[in-house]
Amino acid sequence: MHPSHRCTLALFLAATYPLAAVAAGTEAGAAEAHSPAKSVVEIKAQRQNYRALSATGATKTDTLLKDLPQSVRVLTGDLLKDVGITDLAGALDLSSGISRQSNLGGLWDSYAMRGFTGDPNFGSDYLVNGFSSSRGYNGLRDSASTNSVEVLKGPASALYGRGEPGGTVNITTKKPRFKPEYSIDMSVGSYGLRRGAVDLTGAITDTLAYRLNGAHEQADSYRDTVHSKRSFLSPSFIWLVGDATTISYEVEASEQQTPFDRGVVAVNGVLGKIPNSRFLGEPNDGPIAVKSLGHQVFVQHEFNEKWSLQTGVSYRDSSLKGFSTEANNLLPDGETLRRQRRHRDFNATDMSGRLELLGKFSTGAIDHSILLGVDGYKFEDARIQLRRNPSATNPYSINIYRPVYGSVADPLTLSFNTLESQRSHGFYGQDQIDLSAQWKAMVGVRYDSYDQTVVNKRLNVFNEQSLSATS
Repeated sequence: MHPSHRCTLALFLAATYPLAAVAAGTEAGAAEAHSPAKSVVEIKAQRQNYRALSATGATKTDTLLKDLPQSVRVLTGDLLKDVGITDLAGALDLSSGISRQSNLGGLWDSYAMRGFTGDPNFGSDYLVNGFSSSRGYNGLRDSASTNSVEVLKGPASALYGRGEPGGTVNITTKKPRFKPEYSIDMSVGSYGLRRGAVDLTGAITDTLAYRLNGAHEQADSYRDTVHSKRSFLSPSFIWLVGDATTISYEVEASEQQTPFDRGVVAVNGVLGKIPNSRFLGEPNDGPIAVKSLGHQVFVQHEFNEKWSLQTGVSYRDSSLKGFSTEANNLLPDGETLRRQRRHRDFNATDMSGRLELLGKFSTGAIDHSILLGVDGYKFEDARIQLRRNPSATNPYSINIYRPVYGSVADPLTLSFNTLESQRSHGFYGQDQIDLSAQWKAMVGVRYDSYDQTVVNKRLNVFNEQSLSATS
């Protein structure tokens, strides 16, 4: 125990029980007078400190949190490990101002920040090492390779361009180390949860190091007939090229299988008429498979102590495929639910890159830390969906109180077949100004141009738009 804690405890006892303290002291003194000298054992302890000193995602520089004029919360790796966090949703539960939204049974991460939910038909936006990782299809983000989660409250468009006004989430990943470290985690939980994870790192040569993070998890659910599997693997390497240049390469491969699940229905606008464990889809539909394979390459070069260059590229393929049975409407009898059956075959490719120059200089007594950069991305999303709507001859329904599975809704017909392409590039600058030891200022400006085309192959329709904005 820290000495100050001992003093506080002693003063508290003396103030609360003065007579007892005096009596105890008198008896102790008498005992010591008639007994040999005793050795004193001092016990010291220190509370674990989870506070991070800086955040890279908020300003794209390694800036002290106390010098930022924005609300930034950094969830450190030690905190996530000690709390037992295994995914992004669990990590964001530790930050104020963020609430979970419907993730359609676990197809993706969905949350609202400061009340802004984004598009409920897609997963929420987040970054990995400063690159958008929410375009396309992700599944639930595993935390096996997460070093920290940075939560920047409020708009960040001056640096990142288009994004949610409620805030930005940036995930930094674990980096290779030259000192060998190995760990294996095994865990079990409710509903048959079984999870294993590994974290291995060490040197390959004097200038090349590796890291391997992996996890596999499977579990049943409080939802009837629902079972899920998740696998994640991320090897990474770092190469020290001379004294001033560093090159790093990271791979992330994930696969998730879970049923498409829209939950329970409200009867006459009231929830709770049926148990929340009741699954109203079709178990024979099987799981929705979500796969993602991403690559990131970073190069950092220091010209001198004040000027440096950093650049990176990211490439990711992702897909979402499978059958689902989804609620359509509850019939007037209050117990028969009409349903739709769908098959999704979605594929996406996301390519992005950035180049940034960082520098420090002074104008008189004022210090400046500037960042000048350019970035861009190309995103393509191909979607094919088949669907079967309920009809009078084939209602494809289920009784919500006495469900019987096994209905058939074939044949499915083409619902839509689209190809969307997005292209964007931006130019940005930022200046962090130290006016004095107590006063700081930060100014930034960004220009974005955006082009989008959507081809409806089923209807043979083509739409496009071009936008630009300055933040």
